[in-house]
Amino acid sequence: MNIEKNLGYVVWEEIPRICYEQEYPDCLDEYLSAVNRTISKLKARRVQRIRLGVSWADWDSPSGHVFIESYVAAYWHSGFDVMPCLYLVPPQKSLSGTSGGPPAHPLEFAEFVYDFLKSMQALGMSFAYIELWNEYTEYTNWRLDLDPELEIFTTMIAAASFVVRHFGSHSVLGGMAGVHPRNLELMRKIAGRGLLSLLDVIGFHALRGTWSDRQPPPSLSEQCRTVSRVADEAARPSACSRLALRIHQARRHVRPVVREIINSGLATRPCSHQPDIWLTEYGFSTTNTGLVQPLEQLRLEKIQVFLYADALAHLVHGCPKRIYWYGLRDSSRLKLPGSEIDWNDVIWFHFGDTYENDCPKLLGKLLVAGGPERVCSYAAEDDMASYLQDASLGRKVPSEYAEHMRRPRRWQ
Repeated sequence: MNIEKNLGYVVWEEIPRICYEQEYPDCLDEYLSAVNRTISKLKARRVQRIRLGVSWADWDSPSGHVFIESYVAAYWHSGFDVMPCLYLVPPQKSLSGTSGGPPAHPLEFAEFVYDFLKSMQALGMSFAYIELWNEYTEYTNWRLDLDPELEIFTTMIAAASFVVRHFGSHSVLGGMAGVHPRNLELMRKIAGRGLLSLLDVIGFHALRGTWSDRQPPPSLSEQCRTVSRVADEAARPSACSRLALRIHQARRHVRPVVREIINSGLATRPCSHQPDIWLTEYGFSTTNTGLVQPLEQLRLEKIQVFLYADALAHLVHGCPKRIYWYGLRDSSRLKLPGSEIDWNDVIWFHFGDTYENDCPKLLGKLLVAGGPERVCSYAAEDDMASYLQDASLGRKVPSEYAEHMRRPRRWQ
């Protein structure tokens, strides 16, 4: 097994805000220069695969599709195996008026997937895998209070999976934000509605050093097996027919070309498929924020190194089969237009292997010096178990985060 190939990187590109205001802004060249700098850094780390964020909300802006076509092409033509992650509803098409709300017409997402893949095809690009959505368990990405039983979500993703298959790609369900009972219960709901039988891969996330990371979780292989077991236990073959009926009833809201693709998908849908399980986002935040007893910065950087080494060790045994590391560079980026985020969570600004000023952390230095092999040799010189234990930092939860978590969640 090519271990380097199966440990990719997560890349979130943010298009300039002027794309929401002008049809042809004159900053594309400057923007692509920044993209090319990112590409150079990824290649220096011997990265072969990337999970690349593509916002539906961005695509729907006056010039968003031009920038998205350009940055996807830049990564694809640089030789990366690109897995686009398609998510975020255009606020004007959302039930909540924000990018986290369900679309008023669920099958419009299938139209976006069609438009995106058709555009990529015209530019000579194709993708082995397409990820559909990201962290549907989080209020910021999916308003569960507006879709508590995930019926809209299930219908939307199922229809989109038919479009993905039409273009010769495989579908990946965007990862739940952590393998814990609340999120597993949500996955049971979509499995019980027949969605998982239509997909090729189920993603899950295991970000460390977050506010909720208070004690060491099970190993990555145990989490992988838990997701697989719950998905299998919750599957209801009879639900496929009910899901097909919901999609059939919603077809009138889509263009004829997409409707025909969906019709074909409904006629040939599988109902006994067992998806693979991938860890589509894994990383560690190296900030002292919220720690009662701050750690030395080098200790935090070493924890990040050992978590990366732990990911490599799990890939050797193929459970999970693929992992995407988050991320490349710290960033205090602006929030997305129309998003549900109303405060800046600094934890999310520090997952990079490089600081925002482009000074590499220990992980970045090791990867540039010798790739994953250098990380493994460094980790072999110390006590990995101690560092993995320390990754659960038990941060003191700020009032802003507590308020964020008190938002309506009828599914709890």
